[in-house]
Amino acid sequence: MKAFLLSLTAAAAFAAALPVHAADLGAPVPEVPMEAPVAAAPAPVIERVAPRTSGLIDWSGAYVGFQVGGAFAGKPSIGDDRVTRSLLSNGREFSGFTGGGHVGFDYQVGSVVFGGIGDINYVDIRAKGAGPFTLVQNGVVTTYNATGTAGLEIDGTVRARLGFAGLDLPILPYVTGGLALGTGFGNFRLLGTDPATGAVTSQNLRDSRTNVGYAVGGGVDYAFTDNIRARVEYLYTDLSQARYFQNVSGGVDAGASYSKVQGGLSYRW
Repeated sequence: MKAFLLSLTAAAAFAAALPVHAADLGAPVPEVPMEAPVAAAPAPVIERVAPRTSGLIDWSGAYVGFQVGGAFAGKPSIGDDRVTRSLLSNGREFSGFTGGGHVGFDYQVGSVVFGGIGDINYVDIRAKGAGPFTLVQNGVVTTYNATGTAGLEIDGTVRARLGFAGLDLPILPYVTGGLALGTGFGNFRLLGTDPATGAVTSQNLRDSRTNVGYAVGGGVDYAFTDNIRARVEYLYTDLSQARYFQNVSGGVDAGASYSKVQGGLSYRW
C-alpha cells in the first residue's frame, strides 16, 4: 500500500510538470537584430586643370573710368603769319594739368588682348604772348600792342589697343594709337591808335577751332581685382594746323604737338 502511494505521488508530480515544459517549447524565439551593411566610401574625384597660358586675369570685357595727369607741349606750330608767329613762338615750352574720362572694351584671345578706347579730357596748356600786332580791317592797317593767351582746352581720342597678357602677373602692357581731336583757342587784347583820328582804340579777339591729328603711345594696366583696374599711360599727340581768326587779316594757321603722362582707374564688367 505504501509503495502504491509513492508511485501515485510521483506520477502526479510528473503530470503537473508537463504543461510547463510544453509552454516553454511553444514560446517564440526572440529575433536578433542585424546591423545594416556599411556602404563603401566613394573614390576621390581628381579634377584635371588645364595649364594656364594667358596670365592670371581674364582681360575681356567693357570698362569705364577716369584719368588725370600732366600735359607737356612744345612751342605752337604757327603758319606763315610772321606777327602771330613772333607773339607765340618766342615763349618757353608750356605744360599743365589734364584730366577726363574714358570708356573701352577688350577681348582676349590666348595671351593677346585686342581692344578699343575713347576718351575726352580737359587740357590746361597755354602760352602767353605780347608784342606788336598788325591788323587790316576794311583796308585800314592798324598796328596794335597785343597781349593774350593761346592754347588747348579740350582733347579727345579714339584709339585701338594691343596688349600682351601672357605674364604670370596681373598686368597688361599695351601699345595704342588712333585719331585725336583738340579744341584750341586764342584770346588777345589789342591796344592801338586809330590812324584816322589818333584816338586810342582797343579790341578783344577771341576764337576757337578744332584741330585734327593722331595720338600714339603705350602703358600698363594693373588688376587689383577682377573688376578694378589701374593704368599708367604715355601719349604723344600731334594736331595739324587749323585756321583761327578767319575774319581778321586772313586768319592764322596754328597747330600743336604735346605729350601726356597720366594715371587712371577703371571699373570693368
